[in-house]
Amino acid sequence: MKMDVTPYRNFLILLSIAGVFLIVAIIVGAAGPQVYEKQTYSAYNCNGGSHIWNPTECKGVLLRDPNQKWMMALPEMHLFNKLWMIEMTPYKWQNLTTDVGVDVAIRPVVTIYGSNSEPGASDKQNKVRENDVHTETLSCSSGHASSCDTFVLVDEQFLTYKYYEIEVSIQSDSNNGNLAVGDVVFTLSRYTKSFGDMELSYRTIYLFINIVVLIAFLWRMRRISFLNGWAFEQKAILVLLATLILYNDPFYGLTFIAKGWFFEFLNSVFETLFVSLILLFWLIIIDKIRLDQLRLEPSVTHIVQLLVVGVYSILTLILFAWARIRASQDPVYSDRDGITGMLILFWFISIMYGAIIIWLIVLIVMTVPVVNQKKYLLNRFVFIGIPTILCIFSVIIGIFTGTLGPFNRDSLGLVYFLTLYNVYTFLLVAGCWPVDESLLGATLGGPGVKERVNIGGEEGRELMTGVVNPPAGGSAKNNRDDLVGLQDQL
Repeated sequence: MKMDVTPYRNFLILLSIAGVFLIVAIIVGAAGPQVYEKQTYSAYNCNGGSHIWNPTECKGVLLRDPNQKWMMALPEMHLFNKLWMIEMTPYKWQNLTTDVGVDVAIRPVVTIYGSNSEPGASDKQNKVRENDVHTETLSCSSGHASSCDTFVLVDEQFLTYKYYEIEVSIQSDSNNGNLAVGDVVFTLSRYTKSFGDMELSYRTIYLFINIVVLIAFLWRMRRISFLNGWAFEQKAILVLLATLILYNDPFYGLTFIAKGWFFEFLNSVFETLFVSLILLFWLIIIDKIRLDQLRLEPSVTHIVQLLVVGVYSILTLILFAWARIRASQDPVYSDRDGITGMLILFWFISIMYGAIIIWLIVLIVMTVPVVNQKKYLLNRFVFIGIPTILCIFSVIIGIFTGTLGPFNRDSLGLVYFLTLYNVYTFLLVAGCWPVDESLLGATLGGPGVKERVNIGGEEGRELMTGVVNPPAGGSAKNNRDDLVGLQDQL
């Protein structure tokens, strides 16, 4: 394989090119659009944005009165806005005691109308939601007309109409919770059209490049026996390229037009599958180099690695699915409901990922003295090790900054990690590319060169380790010396 005979200067060139792509991804991502665009509306609608009710300065409504409704026609929705939500931030009624907090239940009532006609043309027959009632805890700090905890009032995960109108009131109940409410600030959040454009564009571009690279790799390997001629690394790259297609998500565009949770769930499956296979590949390949195995020899260690990564995959999939599907089950919910459970699972998975990374780092440290003794392993170790370490630290930073996974993904996280995984896989393809037969023959000469090297198959390792018989008049040491000479010519 190329990684076994590529000179370090060529490897540095490849690594530099990959670094340039990642730097560009960071710049583009950092300068990219916000995931959500936000607009705020006040139920009081007072001059200067005051939250103190004054009939002469406020043109809105008093929602503490159950007979009054706050009504708003939302801006036009585009397909790439993908979803919209309304957050509700109540304020304490101004005449309540200033040095006492409030902790009572309120019951917001929501009705939503939809239309594909211009605002005002709707006859309000298309009711998306009608009189949805949900009990929320009004928790306010002490202070004059102080703000209370914010909660999500409406979460529409699919755009059925271009225009929406929303009505909100607060029911009275035996606890008179509505009487504790003063002003209410509503915040509309929706996917920005430019973010939807960017995400679809990047996924499509990388998907196209991914397919081209996969076809080229298969075409180059077509004359080599898959069972006997392909190295483990080449078989693993084939699997990674296939799952990278899924990671780039060929069905992503359908999330904008297909109603329901299925394609969101499918995206979670694809992402989890690829990341888990990357983890398993790292563990196995570093261990294989450490043990200096010509062919992968299954062992109990591999079963343990598979089980650990498998459990990690299942838990990660549960988390992703929980976060992405939960909202579609109930469009009116509190931001606090179920969040605690998800956060506990998120941190448990993060700890588990950290344990796998520590395991991998220990393997890398244990491999260093082996490579130091067996120089012919150095190329492979460096070619795989350096990009892998970069990936590991990138993912760790992504987890703890919230830019990786189902929570708080932004433009930087999207562009960087799409670029990282694609560039990393393409770099591995370059390293596992079979060596040119004519160049090997011209350099090493002697009978049986093709059989020994097999254009990058496992038998190519036999040349470096001296396992097979050397050509007449040669030796295993000469084979390694010839390999060093070959690096200079390549």
